[in-house]
Amino acid sequence: MLSPGKWHLKVPRERNANLKFRRNLIRLCKGNKRNQDAILEACRQDILLWINTFVWQYNPNSIGGESEEIGPFISWEFQEHAIYEVLDCIEQRKDVVFEKSREMGASWFCLLVLDWLFLFFDWKKFLVISRNEHAVDRPGDTDSLFWKLDFVHEHLPDWMGKTRVERRRLGFQNPLTKSSIYGQASTGKAGVGGRAYAMFIDEFSMIEEDFEVLHRTSDTTGARIFNGTHRGTDTAFFQLTDPKTVVGSFIRKIQMHWTQHPGKR
Repeated sequence: MLSPGKWHLKVPRERNANLKFRRNLIRLCKGNKRNQDAILEACRQDILLWINTFVWQYNPNSIGGESEEIGPFISWEFQEHAIYEVLDCIEQRKDVVFEKSREMGASWFCLLVLDWLFLFFDWKKFLVISRNEHAVDRPGDTDSLFWKLDFVHEHLPDWMGKTRVERRRLGFQNPLTKSSIYGQASTGKAGVGGRAYAMFIDEFSMIEEDFEVLHRTSDTTGARIFNGTHRGTDTAFFQLTDPKTVVGSFIRKIQMHWTQHPGKR
């Protein structure tokens, strides 16, 4: 089972208490190899511990009364449930589709799932696809997916990941774990040429070659993560979310409505 650990239950979710917890943990690990190794192993066993004590996020349209655009990633309960669902689908080699409202954090935590596996597990290869190349990787563009990963890595302690990650255009490599994350634009041939442990297809409802991507990537990996927001009924994304269709009848679906978000409701 991926992420069986429960240390995250001891991590405070209130912002100020969470920041204090993070600072104290960093102090305990500074220059102490034994403590660093213990925390690395705890994070390897508990993704929510890693997220809620080491991951920072950027949100220029902050919701829920937070005054700062940059702050600690503190997961909501509905996000935690979705994270475990994604991990289970990856482990069980099954596809999953997110049917969601906007600004629910799905892109962030789907990337965090891949990044956690990339940092802590050996020989994992991931493929990330979006509507165009700039949406995947564009230096300085905070909306691009790989900018988010760059931001996460930048704020990790050196002993956890910052110095381990090798960055290249449309890709990341981890020399320690031999794992990798690569990105592609959503052409009809995206993801066809190779194989991957899991694939994240963001903004699937915005992809013009959606049906080609859906069918051509079926042999690339056993675990595809489709993320999108409805844009009508004539899209491949709609078919994935409709239980009356062939593909929609067997794919696992995660629904995230805006009323689940404490800052929106």
